[in-house]
Amino acid sequence: MNYVDANFAAALHFNVRGQTATAERFVRRNSLPFIFSELAELECRRAFAVLAGHTDSENWIRLQSLVQQGMWQREPFEWRAVLERSHQ
Repeated sequence: MNYVDANFAAALHFNVRGQTATAERFVRRNSLPFIFSELAELECRRAFAVLAGHTDSENWIRLQSLVQQGMWQREPFEWRAVLERSHQ
């Protein structure tokens, strides 16, 4: 299982110097599922808007397509449980 964070997703959808080639190489070498959490999606929404200069860019639509097609698996997560456990 590969967890996709906002930096990784941005590197795959924008030309980010020093990151895009590494991210693309990682995708080519890994066949395990890519997991895309709700938190990562929220982070990406903001990062993509900043990088593109506006919301609903072609890059954002492409990312959403990956999720909708199941190429990246959207995983719901119970954040309250994580918060509570972090206080133990």
